[in-house]
Amino acid sequence: MSADTLSRVGRSLSDALFPKICYACGSFVRPAEDKTRPSLSDSDLLPLETAFTHVMRAFLCTDCMADFVPVRPPFCSRCGRPFKSSIDESHLCGDCISRKKHFSSARACAVYQGVVLKLIHAYKYQGKTALAEPFGLLLYLAFIRHFAGKQIDAAVAVPLHYRRLRTRGYNQALLMLRHWPGFAEKNRDGSGLEIAIETDALIRRKNTASQTGLGRRERTKNMKNAFAVKSPQRIAGRNILLIDDVYTTGSTSEECSRVLERAGAAEVHILSLARAM
Repeated sequence: MSADTLSRVGRSLSDALFPKICYACGSFVRPAEDKTRPSLSDSDLLPLETAFTHVMRAFLCTDCMADFVPVRPPFCSRCGRPFKSSIDESHLCGDCISRKKHFSSARACAVYQGVVLKLIHAYKYQGKTALAEPFGLLLYLAFIRHFAGKQIDAAVAVPLHYRRLRTRGYNQALLMLRHWPGFAEKNRDGSGLEIAIETDALIRRKNTASQTGLGRRERTKNMKNAFAVKSPQRIAGRNILLIDDVYTTGSTSEECSRVLERAGAAEVHILSLARAM
């Protein structure tokens, strides 16, 4: 019996004895014939909803996979907020016209609702760290779509305060980002290979209260002076891509961008897994 056959038999026994549960609804997930992730050469140009189905088939039931809503144009050309009308072209939203932003652009993979909301909650608050790699791949595919033509020098994850990091055990944004070098090596056109991942250039110096339930003004006040650049020489003159899990009102991204800009960043762009409406 070959090693591949033994491996398939082992997986079948494992699925029978320990059936997989959908991370979103709790129902049993029927084992797929092939649970391997698509190669980047096959998936980098796929619609995000198709890529989502590929990477999440081991974690979600069929019904929940169909609940994925990607962020599609038209959206604000700066903050990425989707517009309700599908007939308009992308343009600046009213908030970006009236408020100065410290970042140049913000983009996201999916709308923060339904199955994506449930998955992110499982990832952040229930220790489902197996989601870090498929989430990271979705982020990387969104990066290729939105930023491949731009000069991005370094990627920085929104940091956690050390007390929250100690409690949770991991920084959910950084955990996704750490898979990017492997994706870049496999990418057929080589995009992303020159991006450095700066793991501690940006730090969180204030253990802020949870943003949940706060309005825009309270969120902005809560984030004020929460971040600092530890190593300005790794930021100055560079185009920075800031990675986060969810963009809600933008207060966290805006404060991080302000600090990075003050440290000399040439431009700051935002990429998040999900975008709240």
